[in-house]
Amino acid sequence: MLSASELIELGISSYACSSAVGGDFRLGDDFKLRRPSGVFDLIDKTAKLGPEVLQICENVSFQVTAQDYRRLGEVAESKGVTLELGTAGLGVPIIDKYVQIAELTSSHLLRAYPTHKEPPDKIVKNIQGYLPVLQERELTLAIEDSSLYSYSCHQLAQIFGQLLIL
Repeated sequence: MLSASELIELGISSYACSSAVGGDFRLGDDFKLRRPSGVFDLIDKTAKLGPEVLQICENVSFQVTAQDYRRLGEVAESKGVTLELGTAGLGVPIIDKYVQIAELTSSHLLRAYPTHKEPPDKIVKNIQGYLPVLQERELTLAIEDSSLYSYSCHQLAQIFGQLLIL
């Protein structure tokens, strides 16, 4: 049996470094740095600070080539940092994009939250569409209940209950 210390990995989210990566994109241009840190800088900082996991979220712009995504995964691995991804939105186009990024970076966790309140049945339908891809790529989807569009405990239980039946 594994001990608690063997199950726990410490991590940091790019949201913890919002100022360093260019400020909060929701606040506009007045809160942007002239030279924000990039994702490679975040990997270096994470490795130096000691957390084992870096979750790169949608607050970091990292629109790069497929080769750069691969290099990102390789650099993280060489520094002992596990990459996770985070994004806003549960729609198929968003998840498709991040599934591809996860494959290129060797990430096994994608955290997503709804960008608008949808009926639980619609969320289940969206997720059902890409469950086979997630399973095939061994990618865990973590659904965050956003403070912007909260669901009740009953609604979350309904969503996860329907997904578990699949």
